[in-house]
Amino acid sequence: MKKSIPLLMLLIIFTANVILASPSIDSSGEYILRYMNGQFIEAINEINESSINIGNNFTAKVKFTLTQSRSISDIFASNCNSPIFAQDSMANLYFNELYIEYDGQNSNFLVGKYYTDWGTSPLFNVVNLIEPYNFADLFATSPVRESVTGFQAIYWYQNGNSLEIDLIPIFTPDILQSFPLKSVYFVPMSPSNFQLGVRYSMFAGNYNLYFDLYHGFDHAYSVEILNSTPTLYNAQLNAGGMEFSGPFPFNQNYNFYGEGLITYQNSKINFNGSLGINGYVFNQNMGIEIERGLPGQNINDPENAISVYDTKTFNSSLEFSGMASVGFTNNMQFGYAVNGNFKYTPVQNVEINIGGSLYAGNDTYYSSNSSESEVYVNGTVYF
Repeated sequence: MKKSIPLLMLLIIFTANVILASPSIDSSGEYILRYMNGQFIEAINEINESSINIGNNFTAKVKFTLTQSRSISDIFASNCNSPIFAQDSMANLYFNELYIEYDGQNSNFLVGKYYTDWGTSPLFNVVNLIEPYNFADLFATSPVRESVTGFQAIYWYQNGNSLEIDLIPIFTPDILQSFPLKSVYFVPMSPSNFQLGVRYSMFAGNYNLYFDLYHGFDHAYSVEILNSTPTLYNAQLNAGGMEFSGPFPFNQNYNFYGEGLITYQNSKINFNGSLGINGYVFNQNMGIEIERGLPGQNINDPENAISVYDTKTFNSSLEFSGMASVGFTNNMQFGYAVNGNFKYTPVQNVEINIGGSLYAGNDTYYSSNSSESEVYVNGTVYF
C-alpha cells in the first residue's frame, strides 16, 4: 500500500489541475494479434498520454495503458489452476509515466514514475542499470524496459555539459513469466536499499561523452544456497562506465558509438558493453554492433553477440526494419535471433505492423528464448 501512495497523490494533483487548465492529450487504440508457443493471443490496448502546465514552470504528465484481453484471463486461470478465474475478458491498467516536473533555466527536477534514456546503442543499453526489463508482457515483441518511481535532477552548465542524478528508493527486479527456482528472495523496501545513478555528459570535439556511476542491485537474478535451498536473489551492484557517440574516424558519413561498464558484484569484477557503427548504405540505414551482455542477463554471466540491423524506407507509407544476431558463450556455444517488421501507414493516423521473430541455438541466451518465436499483426489508430 505504501508503494502506491506517491502515485495516488500525483494522480489526485493531476486530476485537480486538469479541471483548471487545458491539458494536451494524445490517445491511440491498438489491436494486437500474436502467434507464439503454439497459440494465438490477442489484446486491445488503449493508450492515453496527457500533460498539463500547472504554472510557475511546473508540468504534470500521465501516460497509462489499459489492456483488455481474453488471453490474460486464460493464462491467469491456468496458472492458478482454477477455472473459476476464467472470464470473457480481463483488463489491466498500467501507468507508464506519472510525474510532476519543474523546468528551470539551468535545471530540471522530476518526481514520480518515469523513464531514463541512458545508453547510445539503438539495440541494447547495458549501461542502463536503473530500469528493469519486463519479460512477462504477453504482447510485447521484445523485452521492454519498465519505468521507475523516484526522483531525477538534471543541471546544465554554461558550456553545454550536464549532470544527471537519479534516486530510486523502491527497487524493482526484472519481471519474469516464471521462476526457474521455487525459492526467491526479494529486496525488501528499506531506506538503505535505494538505487543511485549519476550521469555526466560533455562534448569533446565532435563527440558526445557520458560518464556513468551506479549503486544499487542487479535487476537480473543470482543464485545462492540459503538453508540448503537454492534461492534466487538480486545481488548488490556497483558500476562505473562510459558512453560515446560521434562520427566514424575513417568516414564521417557514418556514426560511431559505444557504451561500457566495469561492474563489481559478489566480489567479482566484470565488463559489459557494446560497440557499433551505422549509416546510410545501399539506400537504407544499416548498422553493425558487437555486444557483451544481453537483456536480463546476470552481470557476472554475460554472453557475447554480433548483430546487424537495418531500416529500409520504400515510400512515404511503407517501411521495413530488421535485425539478425549471433550470440555465443565463452565456451563457443552459439545461438541465433532474426526478426523483421513491415510498417504500413495507409493514412496519417493509422499504422499497421506485420512481423515476426525466430530464436534458435544450443544452450545459449537466444536458444532459451526459442518459445518466444512468433508472428504478429499490430494495428494502431491515433486520435
